[in-house]
Amino acid sequence: MQEIHAQSATSGGAVAMPAVQPRPLLPWLELIAGFFGFHGVGLFFAGKRVRGAIWFILSLVKHAVGAGLLLATAGLALACLLPLDIGLSIYLALAVARGLRKQEHGIVTAGH
Repeated sequence: MQEIHAQSATSGGAVAMPAVQPRPLLPWLELIAGFFGFHGVGLFFAGKRVRGAIWFILSLVKHAVGAGLLLATAGLALACLLPLDIGLSIYLALAVARGLRKQEHGIVTAGH
């Protein structure tokens, strides 16, 4: 495991801290949460806090608009909303996986 040496403010000595390792289950978290309509959760936990929060807020807005559309169309809007949720879930899960691969590649090249 790689270590990062940081200067301690209280003792004045170097403190060894473990390097942050990518978490491989985050794309699955994004995918599963996205299937329930909550997008951006995996991005948030992967360290993309602003992007994750924006996607989460947009998914809540989509739920509100979708609820109105479902009422107005007597449920027919579900034919559009369900594929939209599935597509967004897959897209964001792949984005999280790509980000983790880039982060892992950066850690590997920094260590050599």
